Amino acid sequence: MTDQDVGVAFATLATALAVALHKQGVADGEALLAETVGTLESVLDGDYPETARAILSACARSLRAAEG
Repeated sequence: MTDQDVGVAFATLATALAVALHKQGVADGEALLAETVGTLESVLDGDYPETARAILSACARSLRAAEG
């Protein structure tokens, strides 16, 4: 497992956690959503392989949808 694999797995987990907290109305859920989106978008500017970028992009889209 590469560092990029670990990063993708972490981003996917963080996405699920942030959305769950936000939906339950946890006070920090909204801040966590915003922070996670920012982190994902900054990673997308990196040199990740196309498949990893697609997964991270999907995570970011899910978070943006949960925010709205």
